Amino acid sequence: MVRGSENPLLPLEKGESVAALLQRLHPVMFDPRVDAKRVNKDATADLIADSANNFYENLTQVEVETFYEKMISEGDDKPISYGLNSKLIKEDGVIYEKTWKIGGMYTEAIERIVYWLEKAVQVAENSKQRRALELLIAYYRTGQLRTFDHYNIAWVADVDSQVDVINGFIEVYGDAAGYRAAFESVVSIRDLEASERIAKISEAAQWFEDHSSIMDAHKKEKVRGISAKVINVVMEAGETSPASPIGINLPNANWIRSLHGSKSVNLANIVHAYDEASKSSGILEEFAATEEEVLLSKKWGALSHNLHVDMHEVIGHASGKLNPGVGTPKETLKSYASTLEEARADLVALYFAMDQKLIDMGLMTTTDVGKEAYQSYFRNGLLVQLHRLEMGDNIEEDHMRNRQLICKWVLEKGADGNVVTMEKRNGKTYVVINDYAALTDLFGQLLREIQRIKSEGDYAAGKVLVENYGVKVDRELHQEVLDRVVALNIAPYSGFINPRLVAETNADGEITGVRIEYPDDFTKQHLEYSKTYSFLPNYNWGHDSLFVENGSGSTPLKHQRNPFEINDPPWVYLIGSWRWFDCGRHHNGCKCLLRPVCRHNCVSVDSGCGDRKWGVFQGILKRQSILESNLVQTIASAGESIGVGSFSLCPLWWLSVRGRDFSFSQPCWLPSPAGCWAWPLWCPCGGLASTKRRSWPIRKGWLAPRFWRPDHPRAARASWWSLRVWWLEESSNLLSSGLALLQGSVGAAGAKIGDSAFFFGADISPALLAVGYIVRLQIAVFVFLGGVIGWLFVIPMFGLSSELAGEAAAEATETLWSTQIRYIGVGAMVVGGIASIISVCPGLFSGLRHWLMPTNPWPVRRGVAQRRIFHWVVWLVC
Repeated sequence: MVRGSENPLLPLEKGESVAALLQRLHPVMFDPRVDAKRVNKDATADLIADSANNFYENLTQVEVETFYEKMISEGDDKPISYGLNSKLIKEDGVIYEKTWKIGGMYTEAIERIVYWLEKAVQVAENSKQRRALELLIAYYRTGQLRTFDHYNIAWVADVDSQVDVINGFIEVYGDAAGYRAAFESVVSIRDLEASERIAKISEAAQWFEDHSSIMDAHKKEKVRGISAKVINVVMEAGETSPASPIGINLPNANWIRSLHGSKSVNLANIVHAYDEASKSSGILEEFAATEEEVLLSKKWGALSHNLHVDMHEVIGHASGKLNPGVGTPKETLKSYASTLEEARADLVALYFAMDQKLIDMGLMTTTDVGKEAYQSYFRNGLLVQLHRLEMGDNIEEDHMRNRQLICKWVLEKGADGNVVTMEKRNGKTYVVINDYAALTDLFGQLLREIQRIKSEGDYAAGKVLVENYGVKVDRELHQEVLDRVVALNIAPYSGFINPRLVAETNADGEITGVRIEYPDDFTKQHLEYSKTYSFLPNYNWGHDSLFVENGSGSTPLKHQRNPFEINDPPWVYLIGSWRWFDCGRHHNGCKCLLRPVCRHNCVSVDSGCGDRKWGVFQGILKRQSILESNLVQTIASAGESIGVGSFSLCPLWWLSVRGRDFSFSQPCWLPSPAGCWAWPLWCPCGGLASTKRRSWPIRKGWLAPRFWRPDHPRAARASWWSLRVWWLEESSNLLSSGLALLQGSVGAAGAKIGDSAFFFGADISPALLAVGYIVRLQIAVFVFLGGVIGWLFVIPMFGLSSELAGEAAAEATETLWSTQIRYIGVGAMVVGGIASIISVCPGLFSGLRHWLMPTNPWPVRRGVAQRRIFHWVVWLVC
């Protein structure tokens, strides 16, 4: 078939023949030794090397764990979910991440996601939903995992929207190491009537926490913000389609759950579809132990299923807390974290399934609902789910492991009292529950132990539980289940066909309604998806870029730390710009003389030049606005000007022209040579301060906090925020200038001492709020210090001329400032401009070579190369 296909339709690499393609694909498809399992959680296997997914390349489990151990900060109470949105690669002995974002890996598909999210922002139901969507867009643009945390917090806060969306790289079940997430998206509409049921459970969350069987030390003193609702799914994509979950509880970060709460949803129409399908499958009749069990399931099955899902998501995942100083479960429990978490949530639901509290709340009328929940859980956990496995396989999937773990543990611990038994009848095995009260107590004991394991990070105990009870399969029982299911002729998994939403319009093209169509051919729908929504290239190597994201900030490609280490002696920073250093990631060193980035893209210590240069690239090549790029450059230049002027030029100014009258040219040319001398010293000195700040992972200089990048949400939202402040400014102008009801400035103090004078005042213009928001605290402090130095030090040191000696302090200092002192900034700006040009040029030439003559060994598609050339031609002409 392949040999007879047309070559343009085949995924051939450049210069590759059809025969070579077949030779490359054959072992992947037919050799059982190659990529045998997508997720291999065998205790004897290397979780990374032996799992067949594209999350890692040329790496082992030890290398991955070591990589993140160095990155994760111990004791961080708000840890970043490192690795969630990237591919980890080892190349030439160097380990680095390729982030999934616009401009990075999967950019073609993510650009389409952002395109539609931007349209969603325009029709958001309320400001909270709009804010969440804007943060989600910022996350896709930057790849910043801290931004993803901000998005999750905003998403949790939006509890009012009727239409909601779950979107992102979220669940890590596909990664045996538990770091990397698969993409998923669920668009839904709230089921108002059914949501009343789940809302009652949410409102009583504190009661369930207080009456749980877990140790008091592991209970939350205050359960925060569990918002719960029942939804009807409109559309699913990614990991949620075609096999859909029945309940979702997000976000996954424990610290966000503790501080901001979580959202729990029951996918009502999905649950209903599963229940309806099971009624005609014959599974119930085949595996139920008695006719009474069949009748009980048909009567209460739907309600017990809904209540189990509700409690699992709402009070299960949201319960319990970690001990102080204990790392996240994926760090402490590693490959067993997901299994134990699902077991813990299931046990919470099972422990309360027969509780009188549910009757008192009006959620059920009889404990028979709880009995049916117990029966169906054991039927599935010990028997039915085995038909999803091929003969000889162990259980690898976390939810299946969790169910068998619970059932087998209870079966063993309750054996002496015959709490639950396995009985053979006519050659068929059935599960029989004999003591429901004792079973509830056993659920409580196991819940207590698993919560302890999670709270204390007890990896050894968690491993024993999972390996002893959740993994191994009785071969004889497995074969029996397979034989019994074969006779029913049903598939092990169920999938869903997405509806097609068709907009109905009037003669003017306005949307008047939406028509829902239901395709009936699953294969045809996915072929249509492949044709219409296949945005990625056949070989998705990802896009090279000067920087990759490590979750909390930009780091240089193939370089995960500052070449000037924190423990370097102080003199290193004084000569940093001239230091010949080996970045530790390459075979040879690199000489960074007055350059923000070396030829290996290692970071040297400068004062924001690298960020400013990167802002130019962002603005030109990544579709950011010119305004945002100018904003970044202006802030960086202002910071350099203040640094040079305040620390280097003021003493020279005072010594040279104190008390004299001079022309405008003097303050322009005089600071320039001094600034050129001070600039190379000032920049490296900034590095000394930056390396002491762990919250600034870029560490390129004191004046280079990470939010200067134009794609950061603060910068991206600066223009909009300024517009929101505009009306305050205009109102202030009306009240001050128009109606004279407000003063534009406040004078604090002024005095004349000999031939010197000083004056301290403040401008109270509301427009400064917008400026302060844009530049943030660090830059605002520098601006403030510039004013303090100018008014309280430079003006008094400069002295008053004879013409100003007779004027009051306020008038004299204002005249001196406006006619002479303020022009210090002109010379400083000249220095800053020269410094900026020098700093930007190497990056521009490097970027030009990078975009026009890529050094990566993989071919760049012609269209991409042409667009890059076009961008550069337009930029150079303009």
